[in-house]
Amino acid sequence: MSLNKYITSLSTYIKLINDLNGEQTNEILTFFTSCGRIEGRVSKIQEFEVNANFEDEDFDNELLKTIEENQINAYAVTDFTYKVIMEEEQNFAIYLEDVTLSQGINTYKVNTFVLFTNQIIGIVPGEFKK
Repeated sequence: MSLNKYITSLSTYIKLINDLNGEQTNEILTFFTSCGRIEGRVSKIQEFEVNANFEDEDFDNELLKTIEENQINAYAVTDFTYKVIMEEEQNFAIYLEDVTLSQGINTYKVNTFVLFTNQIIGIVPGEFKK
């Protein structure tokens, strides 16, 4: 199992267990990296298919058509094209929403963030508070 799948599963099961136990959850995971702490919700990537092979001349047109028809976001397109080009299912990026970045005394808030799995030192389910 890739680290990406592990983290996505962890996020899903934390929510499921909290729901079963009647606990409120905000689905936040805290990631520790060498640059600081990153807190956010793991964004589910929309999966889709393109009605053409990657080598086909009309692949780009079919991809654009699929994006328009399904209102697919940039993360989903990036994930899809990575898998098609690299011919592998494993992705090394985690897409986060509602993110707080903490580095020393500095804190930054961003709507979305891409975290590469090779930067993760550890994970805490939930928010990390003093």
